[in-house]
Amino acid sequence: MEWSSLIPTFLAGGLFGQQMVAWLNKKKDLSVTSFKDQLTKKSEVESWLSPEKYKAYVEMADLASSHHSQSDNDEWPSEIRAASIRIHMLFSIGSAPPDLSNAMQNVFFLALERKLGKVPQNKFKQWSSDFRNQARELRELLASDLHQH
Repeated sequence: MEWSSLIPTFLAGGLFGQQMVAWLNKKKDLSVTSFKDQLTKKSEVESWLSPEKYKAYVEMADLASSHHSQSDNDEWPSEIRAASIRIHMLFSIGSAPPDLSNAMQNVFFLALERKLGKVPQNKFKQWSSDFRNQARELRELLASDLHQH
């Protein structure tokens, strides 16, 4: 591709775009205005969604990777559940994909098990290993989803 052909193409696209906007602005038709509003809204949502997903995913990964002491367990499952709900709300259908949803649920139930004291001292190493594996799976799914879009 030659540079000499790019400049006229860029200018023509810019001029055409300006003419199109001027033409759309002159139209008083509600459907054209509605169409422009929908494009603007979609663009705004997409530009907002990416950083929000990143923040929510990092929060969930942080909660899933932290091992809380016995005294901190009371709030931990609730924090995981709140982060999970926030992630679900970032999807248009109000629910994360099944594999991501299941991974978040597994981490939540393991944290809840610990909070309720259902992890005996002699099984703590196994619980800790299971939790690390579930947290790693969740982190990988979060990263994969984040980088797909």
